Amino acid sequence: MHPEEAGPAALADPETQAHPCEPTEPTDPNVDAEEYLQSLPAADTFDVNLSSRALSIAPTATLALHYKHITTLDLSRNVLKILPPAIGGLHAVRAFDISRNQLRLLPEEIRGMRSLEKLVIHANKLNHTSLPYDALLSLPNLQLFDVRYNLKCKGPTAQQAVRGKFPEAVEVLVTVPDVAKPTGGTMGGIVGAHACDRDAVLLRSQLEPWHTPKLRERLRDIFGIDTDVETQPRDEVMRKLLAAYEARYPAAEYPANRTLRRVATAQHVSDAVCEPLLAELKKWQAQRDPQSKERPTVRAEGYMILRSPLEFSNKTGPKAQLAAQKVARHQALWTLAEKVVEEVDPSFATQYTAVAFTDNFTGSPHIDTQNIGPFYGIALGEFTGGELCVESSPTEVTCIDTRQRLAKVDGRNPHWVAPFTGQRFSVIFYQTIGAWQPMTAAVHPPPDRRG
Repeated sequence: MHPEEAGPAALADPETQAHPCEPTEPTDPNVDAEEYLQSLPAADTFDVNLSSRALSIAPTATLALHYKHITTLDLSRNVLKILPPAIGGLHAVRAFDISRNQLRLLPEEIRGMRSLEKLVIHANKLNHTSLPYDALLSLPNLQLFDVRYNLKCKGPTAQQAVRGKFPEAVEVLVTVPDVAKPTGGTMGGIVGAHACDRDAVLLRSQLEPWHTPKLRERLRDIFGIDTDVETQPRDEVMRKLLAAYEARYPAAEYPANRTLRRVATAQHVSDAVCEPLLAELKKWQAQRDPQSKERPTVRAEGYMILRSPLEFSNKTGPKAQLAAQKVARHQALWTLAEKVVEEVDPSFATQYTAVAFTDNFTGSPHIDTQNIGPFYGIALGEFTGGELCVESSPTEVTCIDTRQRLAKVDGRNPHWVAPFTGQRFSVIFYQTIGAWQPMTAAVHPPPDRRG
């Protein structure tokens, strides 16, 4: 999700009013996934992306039909609680992403994935004491084992236990929070415990959202510097990378050792739409509890997310009902925000699944790990500065003026808000459910509505 983030037309009463995005007939995401797999063409090798499909069952039976050909398998951002033993039959898979599910165990049969090089299982419910270490150690090609953000697999004890099981050639990622150094210290090679703790003007803060393999890759591909996974941890990789940037781009001005590009791709939104929305945002600011903020890991005076039932696998379940009730309490904000997207991109107005409303959101470089594609964002209020900044290439930052303008940005790249003075509200519209959209440009032009 984006620290300034967003979603579609509201439900006043979830039992009597249909959401505009709701299909006329219910669909089973597990059936949809099976149909997708069966439609795959015959090929020597191919990638399978089943991310963000609300899957509760891994389609291993159909996967087995293609097991000789699948080299990359992405089952991330679903609701899987069990990984079936049949997963061991996927002998050719080299990269397997099962992050952001609800797994408590990994099957012993994972040893059958003998080509596996990268296993990403962060943000599940794994316990480091119950991992199938014998099976994992039997994987001859394993290079990366990522178990970050598992509630029972974090901290120095878990880090020592997990890393101690693997040879040094395997990069093991375990979350190690350091509450004693929340603002200036290093946490597992990362400065600042959260995005809100980092100064967005600094290059290091802008690079921190990337995982270590990405930083190593950049250091090698952009600057021609190799690092040793066994002997050079993240902190040393970051130091080398910062020095390489400094040598190539010595200018000290913002945005810190990279080229700055300003673009005018954001689409102006009419006063008739923006003025009522700004008035409602000011009401929200006056009425909300100043001590209550839904996303404390970003720097903002106010932060609230309204979600559509489309975000939930059970669209009539308790969580979806609570989301609809929250929308109903803020119906005016939801409806006025919807008009912004309808004016610029009517198609996206039927697709987004959530809206984030922020008051004086600033800095906080981060990546939207749950988004399936680009988001739309607009800023309102009386302020100077506050451009939306996004890393558009390893050596370039693009800044977009979003004041009364709707910009389309891929938040799966590091992004943040530039310094500003005054009062700045923002409204962000985004999707977390649906087919994963390939990452292309960091900044997208508005849709062509001619003809």
